[in-house]
Parts: sequence; structure tokens; C-alpha cells
Amino acid sequence: MGRLIQALDSDFEGYGDVRKMCLDAPKFGNDDDDADEQVAWVTHLVASEASIRPPTVGALPSGRLASAPLADA
Repeated sequence: MGRLIQALDSDFEGYGDVRKMCLDAPKFGNDDDDADEQVAWVTHLVASEASIRPPTVGALPSGRLASAPLADA
């Protein structure tokens, strides 16, 4: 992880091997069943945890009411 952080901080300059590893890693949305399954699992976990917690967004200084959605979508 430390080497990855260094590579990111240096825009991969001198870390071509790390960049190649990142480019070759499976990614969600590229018809890779394993990657898609992991995203589905994380999404389910986050949704499950969010549903048992009370909402934390109240009224905002913009005039938005606490019961109003944050976005149209």
C-alpha cells in the first residue's frame, strides 16, 4: 500500500510496474464477474448499514428542509 501511495503521489513517475498492475487489475463494468460480484457485495453492505442508522442530514443554511432530498435523483 505504501508503494501504491508513493506511485500515486508521483503520478506514477518511476513506478511503471505499479501503474501496469493497476491497469491490469479487474475493474467493475468490464464484464468481469468477480469484480462485479465484489461491487455488488460492497453495495449491499453499505445499503444494509445505512438502513439501520438514523439520517444525519438536517436542515441546511441554503434553506433546504431536513425532510427534502439532497438531489433530484
